[in-house]
Amino acid sequence: MSRWTPFFTLLLAGLTLAGCSNPAPPAATPTPAAVVKDQSYDHRQLPEKVEEMSGTALLSCSGELAAHINAPDDNGSGFFVLISTSTPDKGVLVRAGNNLTPEELMTKKSTIVAVSGPVKTLDNAELAPWFTKEFGLELSQVDGKVQWVDNQQPLELESAEEKKE
Repeated sequence: MSRWTPFFTLLLAGLTLAGCSNPAPPAATPTPAAVVKDQSYDHRQLPEKVEEMSGTALLSCSGELAAHINAPDDNGSGFFVLISTSTPDKGVLVRAGNNLTPEELMTKKSTIVAVSGPVKTLDNAELAPWFTKEFGLELSQVDGKVQWVDNQQPLELESAEEKKE
């Protein structure tokens, strides 16, 4: 019997009692969500639905947008453009919801807002180039169609006249 025998016996007993364990398998990589809940966004990669997507609401263009957009079931609601805070030369078209007409939107102060709702597309080939030419902003598009958010949450908009006081 060698002098190392008691050591190896204890080591073997310890391994037997503790057992051998394999390392845990790597965690699964999450798939891209169909919903974005974030303060910022990439205007080129909008998901099927957004929640609390924020940016600066460009409301002064609502009247001109109304003349260029024939959205299905618009219920008289006006559109505005949500400007990305990370890339201020990019924007997403948003239907205001709550039956806010283009005329009402134009009386409100442009401010940072959050929108939530499904992302839809508008088949209007002239809209994006026209908007870029008129306002210097690139609208979000997928497959040549302008993407827009059908906002489902109330917007807290301040009257432009109230702010002047």
